[in-house]
Amino acid sequence: MRLALLSGRRSVALAEYDRLRTALRDELGVEPLEETRALYDSILRETPEPGEPAPEAEVLGPLVPLVGREEALAALRESWRRTLRGRSGLILVEGKEGMGKSRLVRSFLGSITAERKVRLLLGRSHELAPPAVYGPIREVLICAMAEEALQTRTPFVGLPPEVLAEVARLAPEILELRADVPPPGPLTVDAGRGPLTEAVAHCLGELIQGPGDRPEPLVLFLDDLHLADRPSLDLLELLLERLDGLPLWIVATARPGLPLPGGEEGAVRRIALEPLPSGDVSEIATALVGEGGAARLAFLLNEGSGGLPLAVTERINALWDEGALAPGDGERWVLQRETVLSQGDDLDTLCAARLARLPSSTRRLAYLAAVAGPTFDAALLVRAGEEHPAVVEIALEVLLKRWLVRQHVPGWEIGGRPRDAVLWARGARRGGFEFVHPRVRAAFYRNLNPLRRQVLHGQVLAALEEQQRESSGHSPALLAWHAAAAGAWDKALSWSLEAAEHARALLAPDVAFRWIRQAQDALGRLGDKAGPEVRQRLRTLAG
Repeated sequence: MRLALLSGRRSVALAEYDRLRTALRDELGVEPLEETRALYDSILRETPEPGEPAPEAEVLGPLVPLVGREEALAALRESWRRTLRGRSGLILVEGKEGMGKSRLVRSFLGSITAERKVRLLLGRSHELAPPAVYGPIREVLICAMAEEALQTRTPFVGLPPEVLAEVARLAPEILELRADVPPPGPLTVDAGRGPLTEAVAHCLGELIQGPGDRPEPLVLFLDDLHLADRPSLDLLELLLERLDGLPLWIVATARPGLPLPGGEEGAVRRIALEPLPSGDVSEIATALVGEGGAARLAFLLNEGSGGLPLAVTERINALWDEGALAPGDGERWVLQRETVLSQGDDLDTLCAARLARLPSSTRRLAYLAAVAGPTFDAALLVRAGEEHPAVVEIALEVLLKRWLVRQHVPGWEIGGRPRDAVLWARGARRGGFEFVHPRVRAAFYRNLNPLRRQVLHGQVLAALEEQQRESSGHSPALLAWHAAAAGAWDKALSWSLEAAEHARALLAPDVAFRWIRQAQDALGRLGDKAGPEVRQRLRTLAG
């Protein structure tokens, strides 16, 4: 075990222990000696062996309070009251990356769901991911099915099978939950997307009506809507039209300049977020360290962040990582020594510094997770990284405690960050995970050497294809995206053609064209290696 560790093969060292334990149990009926177990534990957690000084117990980092944003919160409150009076509406919270849009909306949604019963469905568009047809709408439907299951109801019990068959184009999981739903037939160009979009509107309308006579408010939270495809935006316009008069509230976040469905009048409103003024940043500093150290901390946060809330948060986390910000009495923190943090550090530099402070195996798996996609799970990291499951669990524990990742929950949860730590302590080491912010994931992704990034895409592709053979759970778009990034052009061609056919079947020509272009690029790189049947398939799609 020690030799494997010294040669940099930590997983081999852990696997050696597993083989030893199995052999001792099978042949002698005994457990490994206490010294061997101690060595295993030290390798697992990357700590010194017994007898060497042990590091101090790791504590959870500071929770950064939400400050300011009174005008934005008032606008959200007024829009919500209008919805409760029976008017559907869409409110768009705008701001550049890291402006705190998602956190503001989540904070407000947490307050209204604590006050009354509200059905809240989440959907998101993603960066560093393949283009997805109706991506945020599909996530909303998956979330709705999860909510129905929690309420022990048959999903969409009041809807006829033919309506659900249309919805199953976006969420095939419906076919597994309702035995009476037939497989959907092909959409036709003559009919357009009408049958599909009307079915989605019917489906969401049924959720508002609920099991009783009185409509229940339905909230759709659509994060990063500027990354959504055109069909998703068109569908939002239809929902506002079809469900007007019902308590449907669509709250979305986006970068500035997104054209709103239905224009700028009536049911649609924008809220623009600006950087935090220095006074608000000082309020954050005071909440963390009290009056005594607030001036020094506020200087560090103001000078390096430009009032960008994500930059403020990451600077606080970086101070904690390096030990400059330490736990004090009660919930207070202490700025106990000078920091190596530079005032000129941008977000990418901060994230790179935080990454460098991670244990080596955790850092390696963080890179793999950043490549894997917007969400990932422990099983994928084990398979793609050829890593020991225990190493992955420990790495995820470290990333959770450092506020770098969080558990991905398809439904609505209040108080996510403290809950992550509690769930982990109770053994919730399974399920999906995501980075705390897309910018953090992007910084990790960009920090990779391009050749290393290509290798990691190949490892993820191999793991996903293996999972695909065992179940049929991954979209061709995801596999095509990883194949192209890995330079596996034969697979990129095959999966791109499937992704293009899927997009065309949903009458999404823009997305289909992007996959056709990628297939053409792959074909050009393969040259004579591509067979005539593949070339004909591509010509048919392109025509």
